Amino acid sequence: YESKEAVGTVIVDPANFYVYRIEEDGAATRYGANVGRDGFRWSGDAYVGRKSEWATWTPPKEMIKRQPEAAKYARGMPGGLELYTIYATSDPETIGSGITSGCVGLLSQDMIHLYSRTPVKTKVVVLPA
Repeated sequence: YESKEAVGTVIVDPANFYVYRIEEDGAATRYGANVGRDGFRWSGDAYVGRKSEWATWTPPKEMIKRQPEAAKYARGMPGGLELYTIYATSDPETIGSGITSGCVGLLSQDMIHLYSRTPVKTKVVVLPA
């Protein structure tokens, strides 16, 4: 994988539905992903600000307005395997699709692998779609 980014950097390629972790010697680990649907994609640089194995997810007010069914989680959805900003999914049919409100989903086993190798403060580059 050709990149000028440092080893360990996470690169999200929403146009091709992949997440890469830069490795040594010009290689990368590639994970299939689901990404934001039309109108919810973004690009730019970010950093892993926090990691949590059993995170609580709270939908933003804008999402509740768009999707009233999300209101039941306004005080937070208890953590679990599916709740990460780069999150885990056990539904392989979602990989390779634009279905989220801006999050990126990996298969659970891929998320566990990436999580174990990615410390807080790791750079994340989201490419244009």
